[in-house]
Amino acid sequence: VLPPGSGGGEIFYAGRRRSFDVFMGLTRHEWGDIHFYISIVFLILLLIHIILHWGWIKAVVFGTAEHPQKARVKIIMVFVLLWILLAILFPLLVSKETIQRDRHSLFQKERLLEKTFG
Repeated sequence: VLPPGSGGGEIFYAGRRRSFDVFMGLTRHEWGDIHFYISIVFLILLLIHIILHWGWIKAVVFGTAEHPQKARVKIIMVFVLLWILLAILFPLLVSKETIQRDRHSLFQKERLLEKTFG
């Protein structure tokens, strides 16, 4: 998977630039919208799954009255849960920095690479 603007979908024919702007009738932004909404649906399904199995999760992590968990298992499970929580909160804790580049500098870089590597 290439980042946007890297030229991964572009094909060169006889020195002219052609690119695929549409796939199956949708642009990359429309595909991004579909991907976003499908991911939201899967997150909701995951949340429902966790809620429905919460009793089992508690029994595995903390044990039951008849079969209590050992301290070592509890510590490991707490760290696993902290890692999961960090993974969920990570997008909220970091910021994204974008650098604006003009198309002219990208074309110059491509020409230089073509001259250098053939």
